[in-house]
This record gives sequence, C-alpha cells and structure tokens, in this order.
Amino acid sequence: MLYQSDKIIRWGIPGWILLSWFLLIYTITHQEEVWSFVTNEAFKSLGITAVLASVGVPIGYIIHEVYFALFWTKRNINLRNITNKIDDFPKPHNWESMNDKEKFYYLEFLWDKNINEQHELVLNSIKERYRDRLTLIHSLGTLLSSMVCTIIGTIIWSFFGLQFTFLTLILLIIQCGIFWMIWTNYIYHSNNLLHYQGYYLNEMINKSD
Repeated sequence: MLYQSDKIIRWGIPGWILLSWFLLIYTITHQEEVWSFVTNEAFKSLGITAVLASVGVPIGYIIHEVYFALFWTKRNINLRNITNKIDDFPKPHNWESMNDKEKFYYLEFLWDKNINEQHELVLNSIKERYRDRLTLIHSLGTLLSSMVCTIIGTIIWSFFGLQFTFLTLILLIIQCGIFWMIWTNYIYHSNNLLHYQGYYLNEMINKSD
C-alpha cells in the first residue's frame, strides 16, 4: 500500500503542478469570475479541487511517459564521464563499431555484473544509492516536462487567447526561471551519477583483478 501511495504521489506531482499553473493563469486573467465563484459556490469549488487532484495523477503519468520517450531515451550521454574514470577499461572486441546506445547498454551490463559480485551489504548499499540518485534525476526530468507544457500553455493562453497582460508576462518569466533552475539541477545530477558510476566501476573492476 505504501509503495502504491509513493507511485501515486510521484506520478501526481508533475500533473498537479501543471494544473496549478493553469489554474493560476486562469485566475489572473479572470479574477472577478474566480472570486465570485469561490465566494458563492464554496462547495462546488471544493468538488472541482477534488476532481483536479484526481485528474492530476493520470496527467502526471502521461508527462512521466513523455519524459522517458523524448528526453531519457533520446538523450546524448557523454560516456567518457564513466569510461575515463576506469583504469584499463575492459572494452569488448567490437567497442569501436558500437554506437552510443550499444556502448551505454554494455556499461549498464558491466555495472550490474560488478555490483552483483559484491558482498550483500555493499551490494544493497550501492543499489540503494544508485536508485535514489536515479529517482531524483527522473523526478527532475518529469518536472522539466511539466514546466515545458506549462510554458507552452501559458504562451498559447496569453497570446492566442488575447489574455496577455503584465501579470501574465511576469508569470511567464517566473516559469522560465523555474525551468532554468530545474534544468540546471537535472544536468548536475545526471553528470554526477555518471561520474559516480565511473569511480565505483573503477574501484570494483580493479579490486576484482
């Protein structure tokens, strides 16, 4: 049950963030209508909030899948952040003819193989650290995808919906600033994970030799 709750929250966050931004921009551009509705239709507003909270989970899940399809599987990985850390890197005979994806798959195999050869306590420790770092990266990635959708939605709403005001401009600037901060963190932690794998692989391979 705890596992399922964790999944729901993880998938829901990007969806809730997206809906919150859209709700905020609607409030900014329709202040009188929103205030009148909240004041006179309190129970309905609570019902709408509950519906949005429920809808946010599947929307967040879709954003999660879009992130994996467009950002994670298509990204260019600097494999030298791993291989340059390993003394006498055990390249397969066809390494030079392999493309970047194939090289990455080989490194993943090498990573799993060497981890599974460790003592159980070390094995569990490495796996937990790796999982935590990877989860953080994917969380930042889904937030990035959510912010991209938010910025695009704000631009469409403001310019094509003829709702462009000084407040919507400020909101758009804030959104771009948040996107930049999340992107900076995403790049940092992604590179950090590659370096972590490289240093640990070097230690495990050389210890086993």
